[in-house]
Amino acid sequence: MYFLPYQRICYAREQQLQRQGESNARVDGAELETLCQMDAACKRLAEEINQQYQLSGRGFHRLLRVARTIADMADEKTVSE
Repeated sequence: MYFLPYQRICYAREQQLQRQGESNARVDGAELETLCQMDAACKRLAEEINQQYQLSGRGFHRLLRVARTIADMADEKTVSE
C-alpha cells in the first residue's frame, strides 16, 4: 500500500495509540524495551551502537524510540536491523 509522507506519519501514530495508548515519545524506558521486540541480531547491533557512541541511558532510549517509530512507519510488528 502506498502512503504519502504525512499519511505514513498519521498511520504510524495511530498504530502507536492502538498498541500502547500513547505515542512512542511518551512511553517510559522499561516499557519501550518491551515494545521494540528486537531479534538477537538487532539487539546486538543496538548494543554495539550504544558502546561505540557511549550513549547515556536517555540516548539509548532515544535510539529505541526512533527504531520503533521507523518500524511503525514501515508497518512492521518488530524492530529489525
